[in-house]
Amino acid sequence: MSAARTIAAISAFGACALYGAVRKARTKGEAAALGGITEDLMEAERMVRLARSPLTSIAGELAKAGKSQLFWRSIHEKMLAGSSLFKAYSSTPKPCMNGEAGQVLDGLFSSLGRGDAETESKRIRLAAERLGALFSETEKRASEKCRLTSSLSVLAGAAAALLLI
Repeated sequence: MSAARTIAAISAFGACALYGAVRKARTKGEAAALGGITEDLMEAERMVRLARSPLTSIAGELAKAGKSQLFWRSIHEKMLAGSSLFKAYSSTPKPCMNGEAGQVLDGLFSSLGRGDAETESKRIRLAAERLGALFSETEKRASEKCRLTSSLSVLAGAAAALLLI
């Protein structure tokens, strides 16, 4: 076996393993983003319910101490510049999420700012509960998907290496 074939085999194995590691990290990142938004919404609901904080202040607080600070910072800055909450949300890059979680957020942000504190608190709580359920499902699927991705990438790398040898 030549050195070039050995290097090609090792490179193929490494490329497949690297691909698996990247996919695994992306899958875990998507689950973490959903979990972070869920925690932030639970905190926002608490601020509305207990402190009766306005939405601009809530976005500012979450921009400083939330789990999805970049998301909230963008919304807060746009609201300070005069945009409504929905316009600020619509023009802000969203954290990586599956379609249903995005729909829940879209629905929440389209309705916020149009009711009293009690109504706003209820809307946020219901969205946080739904996102919490989606997070549990996503986390479970992510764990299974990560194991499968790791196994398949290593097997594909080994098969590619064997073919090249």
